[in-house]
Amino acid sequence: KNKQGKFNKKKRFGKSLANKAPAMLIEMINRKLKYENLEILKINTQKVKASQYNHQKDKYIKNINKIRKAVNSTLDEYLYYEDTLVDAMFFSTSNGYTEDPENIFGFSAPYLKSVASPWDEGVSEAFITSKIMSLRDFYNLLGLEYNKNLNIEILKRSSSNRILLLKINGKEFNGNVVKQKLSLRSNDFEITLLGNDISITSKGYGHGVGMSQYGALGMAKEGYKYDEILKYYYNGSYIKKIKL
Repeated sequence: KNKQGKFNKKKRFGKSLANKAPAMLIEMINRKLKYENLEILKINTQKVKASQYNHQKDKYIKNINKIRKAVNSTLDEYLYYEDTLVDAMFFSTSNGYTEDPENIFGFSAPYLKSVASPWDEGVSEAFITSKIMSLRDFYNLLGLEYNKNLNIEILKRSSSNRILLLKINGKEFNGNVVKQKLSLRSNDFEITLLGNDISITSKGYGHGVGMSQYGALGMAKEGYKYDEILKYYYNGSYIKKIKL
């Protein structure tokens, strides 16, 4: 209070401002630092994106040049079996063997017989995959009534160990149909009941007929040439040059 017993508002305001000044200064500094850090982060993010783009671009150019070289070096080459062009079917990853087309597509070809493909396991991430779904979804997808008990009986497998025929709770299914209905990667699969869920482990990826792409990659890594790989997966085939 002053001599008249009144508050000195001017003095109190000045003192309050002085007390707040350091806090205000710190807040201003913090805001500036935050802005600068965001700008640095933005610049660094742009640099990372640019670096990733350049890396992907270089990788693409390298790969596309390899493909062009392969195409140009095999120009006018055709794969034959006796006097017939080969229907060169292929897929991603085998389960250790390729499949006879008669078991999948209902037709036969002498150059598409099942062969061992042991290279896939070492080079393909899709060699073994697993998925989990609820028991209710499992039954719904297969058009079966819900039952907490699950009984699966494998009735027939192909020589490549893929399931051709099975029973699920008494109903018979084609293995390829189950693969399609459950969106599995292969019809070499194993189904396990886990309480109210189902665990399905698949081996391989694709229909299994013809050349395994990852099997071919594994062979190439071991030093096999492209013609050796083709002749292996398409048994009895040969390469013929034809100028069109």
